[in-house]
Amino acid sequence: MTLLSTLFSLKIPFQTEVLDGNLVDVGTYNPWWVITSVLIAILASYAAFNASGRISHCYSMLEKLIWTVISSLTLGIGIWAMHFIGMLALNLQCHVDYNLLLTVISVFPVVLVSGVVLGISEIKFIPIWINSILLASGIGLTHYIGMGAMELDGAEISYNPTWFFLSIFVAIALSFIALKSRDKIILFGNKNIFSSIIMGFSASGTHYTAIFAMYFASGNRASLPTHHALQPMLQPNDLLPFVSIIAVFMALMSLTLAVFSRNKQIVRCLLESNSKNTALLNSMAEGAYGTDTDGYCSFVNHSFLRILGYEKEEDVIGKYVHELIHHSYADGTHYPSNECKIYNAYKHQKNAHVTDEVFWRKDGVAIPVEYWSQPVITNGVVTGAIATFIDITERQKYEKEIKMLAFHDVLTGLPNRRKLLDHMSDSIKLSRREGKKFAVFMMDLDKFKAVNDTLGHAAGDDLLKQVATRITKRLRESDMAARLGGDEFVVVLENCSTHEDAEIVASDLISDLTLPFKLSDGNVVQIGASIGISFYPQHGTVPEILIHVADSGLYQAKENGRGCFFFAKKTIEH
Repeated sequence: MTLLSTLFSLKIPFQTEVLDGNLVDVGTYNPWWVITSVLIAILASYAAFNASGRISHCYSMLEKLIWTVISSLTLGIGIWAMHFIGMLALNLQCHVDYNLLLTVISVFPVVLVSGVVLGISEIKFIPIWINSILLASGIGLTHYIGMGAMELDGAEISYNPTWFFLSIFVAIALSFIALKSRDKIILFGNKNIFSSIIMGFSASGTHYTAIFAMYFASGNRASLPTHHALQPMLQPNDLLPFVSIIAVFMALMSLTLAVFSRNKQIVRCLLESNSKNTALLNSMAEGAYGTDTDGYCSFVNHSFLRILGYEKEEDVIGKYVHELIHHSYADGTHYPSNECKIYNAYKHQKNAHVTDEVFWRKDGVAIPVEYWSQPVITNGVVTGAIATFIDITERQKYEKEIKMLAFHDVLTGLPNRRKLLDHMSDSIKLSRREGKKFAVFMMDLDKFKAVNDTLGHAAGDDLLKQVATRITKRLRESDMAARLGGDEFVVVLENCSTHEDAEIVASDLISDLTLPFKLSDGNVVQIGASIGISFYPQHGTVPEILIHVADSGLYQAKENGRGCFFFAKKTIEH
């Protein structure tokens, strides 16, 4: 009955009236103990998150239960220790004792809730928002039961309701962020550091917001609870070393056990791989590696080391492999591990086949790869994933060359007729949608045949390359120049609505191509150009007709003496 009566005697007296400032005891903080309390909360969170990560590796329910107990005790005792160290960092004018029974009871809420959040949620999915409310409830109960353990001589405790509820909100919000960021935000190469910092701030933020909500009002001894003289009391100086040592010991023990367990699993995987499977893996041309369910590498084959530039297996095994070889996209932007297809293999039991990503070599060079990943299932339990990959640098090079040949002129590198027609079709769709116009130039070089006949085809080819360069330099990035064959070129001038705009570009192009060309054989030649111009939609609404109309304008420019341009006069029906 003593335990029940003690618990039922607890209450949270809200203070809604303004207190006389002369009656309120304003405490001061020892900054070193405040910092210590926050660091212990962060350390405990880090150790607990590492320990709970081992639950998914366990084969039996007994192992899962053991790791659930370890992680819940680590987090619960760490948060409980943070609370009391924070309380002991507060210096009040009145004498303070702590009710031993309530002090012990206060640890249970956060320990039990931590077991649910860190243990059960690893086995069965529970929405993060529910877990954050549960965890915040445990933190809040531990804090406020712990505060109820305070026995003040000549003072009474009451609470500002606004700051009281704010402390609960802080616990929920920061717990949600901490749980949401687990395995997703990498800090200093570790996926638990960021979430542990936020979890530490959740506990300490709740505590110090709750302290801010408290009023220590001067009273008299007659107002003290009746159990003040009957219940066992702890002195602050007795509590401080006890709480600190217990919290740090639990965190370090949990970290040690988690590291030992992970290393034991890696050793087991290595021993298993030292069988005939090792010879098979090392005979593969494809790179191959395995991960556990935390993303740490368990094995690699020889092709992995060769392709990615590593000398020894020890350089990779035991490392967080995503941050080692898969940390960024090809453009250098960060690639979050939770979005990785290989992550999905061991977290969500999904096979993956990817052809558009890169792995990063040891020397920091990105190589395009095609990879496959699938979960590894042992005795019905997912124990990790295996990924195989090949370097597709040469394949991409050949594909690029094939695409280049399909859509570009081999000699000048300009788009060919096929690419030109595709581009014009897109321009027609865009112009129709936005109500804009564009111009099409059909160009022919003057005196080119004479150069080809007198100096040879090599000189003619050199001249065509230089012509293509001069045309391209004169155009905007949105425009296109293409070579149809021989000395015929087509220019598509985007967003060109007036004859004056087209005339300026045409005149500049003719001037550019009239300047002398110095060929690679040392000869200097001078040619010219004639241009016929059509407009969309005035002269047609399909690419072939616009080119045909511009060609009729080119014919007229040649009739007018060459070295000039001519706007097409007629529209061809289609």
